[in-house]
Amino acid sequence: MEQAIKPEFQVSCPSQKIVDFLSGSYWGNDIWDFQDPFFSDYLTQGKSKSNNRSRYIHWDIYPVTLRLEMKYYFAQKIQWLELKVPTATNYKYVITHFSTFLRNNYPHIVSITDLPYEEANSEWIQYLKEQLGIYTSRSSIYTTVVR
Repeated sequence: MEQAIKPEFQVSCPSQKIVDFLSGSYWGNDIWDFQDPFFSDYLTQGKSKSNNRSRYIHWDIYPVTLRLEMKYYFAQKIQWLELKVPTATNYKYVITHFSTFLRNNYPHIVSITDLPYEEANSEWIQYLKEQLGIYTSRSSIYTTVVR
């Protein structure tokens, strides 16, 4: 079982703050390689369970504003040690499909906060089921993906 991003995710800071945070740092790259030495500070004790297939996340599949917001969100979670690097590598699959979902269902949104949460969440769950054969169950805080 994997847990998805909390539904109350909001970009609580101005876009310029996000740009400033990402600019000039590894976090600003459109491709993250989790085997890059940059991530060594964020690895937990022991060996990473990530493998070569899931070591990269390609953010360039998102429109620019969404890309910045997604990178910022994941970078913050990794920096605050709320998301472990091996877990982040596992999100590659979901990130790719979420991009496709947004392109197909919400092609005109500018920000992740533009999504109508309840409607989009229901559509996302339906997308996972119909397109990927992934069935979900809900809890009060998280949407849990069960394979």
